[in-house]
Amino acid sequence: MLKVEICVTSPAGIEAAVAAGADRVELCRDLTCGGVTADDELIQRAMVLCAQAGVGLRLLVRSISHGFTHSVTEAGDLVQQLRRLHLLTKNTANLDVGFVVGALTERGGVDRGFLRQARQAAGDCPLVFHRAIDAATDYKLALEQVAEAGFDAVLTTGGNGASADVAGLSKAREVLGSRCKVIGSGGLRASNIAEVIRKARLEEVHFRAPTDSPDETNPHLAKAITRAARSL
Repeated sequence: MLKVEICVTSPAGIEAAVAAGADRVELCRDLTCGGVTADDELIQRAMVLCAQAGVGLRLLVRSISHGFTHSVTEAGDLVQQLRRLHLLTKNTANLDVGFVVGALTERGGVDRGFLRQARQAAGDCPLVFHRAIDAATDYKLALEQVAEAGFDAVLTTGGNGASADVAGLSKAREVLGSRCKVIGSGGLRASNIAEVIRKARLEEVHFRAPTDSPDETNPHLAKAITRAARSL
C-alpha cells in the first residue's frame, strides 16, 4: 500500500497532514534553506500529536543551511545530534519515529564512516538518507553505499535535483531492490503525483503543501495531493 509523507514545520502542519490522510510527517524548521532540525519543544509536541493520531514521525537532522557538503567536524556534529535525538525519543510508546540525515564530502561522495556512525547513533530506529543523495557525484554508487550501511530508505528525486525524475527513480528502485526503500519526492503536486507513482512504481512519496509562507502547510493542498496520490 502506498505511504504518503508530508513535510511540516509546526503542530498546525501536523494536524493538516493528519486531516489530509498522511501516513507520516517529516518535521523540520526553516524551509527557506531546505530545512534544519526542529527544537526540542517542537519535537516533543510533534511526538504527542503523531502518537495520538497514529501517524509516523521522521525528524530531519541537519544543522547547516548551506547545502549538503560537510566537513569532518560538521559530519561528526550531525552524528552527535542524531545520538542525542535518539535518546530523546527512544522511550515513546506507540510511535513510529525515525530520522532523516545526510552528508556529502567535499568531492561529492558519501562518507562511509559517517554512514556507519549515523546507523549506530540511530539504534534500531528507521533511518533515511535525505536528498543530499541527488547532489552526489556518482548517484548509483551513493545509493549502493547507503544501502550497504543499513539505511532503511532514501529520499530522492531520482538524482535530478528539484523535480521528480521517473527514469532516475526507477533506476534507484532497481539498484536498491529490497535492501532500502525509495521515497520519491521533488515537486509532487496533484497534477503529477499519480503519474510519477505509476511510472516509477513508487511505494512511498514525500511532498510539501506550501502556502505563500514556505514554513506553513496548506491543508487544502495537502488533501488534494494526497487524494491524487491515492487515486491509483
